[in-house]
Amino acid sequence: MQPRTEDTWRGNISWKVVVGSAAAFLVAIVSEFLAESGMSLIDWEAGWAVSSTSFAIGIVAAAILSVAIVLFMRTKAEKIL
Repeated sequence: MQPRTEDTWRGNISWKVVVGSAAAFLVAIVSEFLAESGMSLIDWEAGWAVSSTSFAIGIVAAAILSVAIVLFMRTKAEKIL
């Protein structure tokens, strides 16, 4: 990593960044308090996901998606070169 120079300096932090960071921090605190109190906003556990068949289907779908992404990346890389 090279030191900051006049060319790489982006200026002072604006008030939008400070207000946005403070708002995001408050949302994170409230979400953590809700999670610790036992209140869940979204139920992440699906009833159908406990069977071994759905687990196998998920593995196969992930494998197919992974192969498709790798093939897509290879074709894009070949076009760039």
